[in-house]
Amino acid sequence: MGPVDTKLDPGLILRVAWLDEDVVELIVSASNGRFRGATSCHVRPSFFQDLARQLEGFPQSPDDVREARIGVSETGFVELRMLCIDGVGHPVALIGIVASGRPHEERVDLTLPLSAAGIDELVGDLSASEVTVGRELRLPMESH
Repeated sequence: MGPVDTKLDPGLILRVAWLDEDVVELIVSASNGRFRGATSCHVRPSFFQDLARQLEGFPQSPDDVREARIGVSETGFVELRMLCIDGVGHPVALIGIVASGRPHEERVDLTLPLSAAGIDELVGDLSASEVTVGRELRLPMESH
């Protein structure tokens, strides 16, 4: 294994790159300090509120699992699966980032340890403000 780049900002970042009344282009990136990936995704303007509702209150129990897909296959997408790794309820995000394109698509899969407080903060940010170009939302990685 090669050296770990400690300059990477670990976590999941969603940044609004462009929007109109029908579609929002997001640049989604994720890093756990060892692996990093990014892609461009297209979502509806209601995506932020919808994702907030999906993630709100996670985790409610050690068996709680939440799944979301950000974007569409034609342009690039992110698969987000949040679950607990133990009976105490320590949450993680399993993130699959896919950059669609020709001649082939590329994929990065990584695991992000999370905190319930970080998830709650993201849910609040998703619900709180208007969608504007340059808006950036973060789900920080929890250091264990």
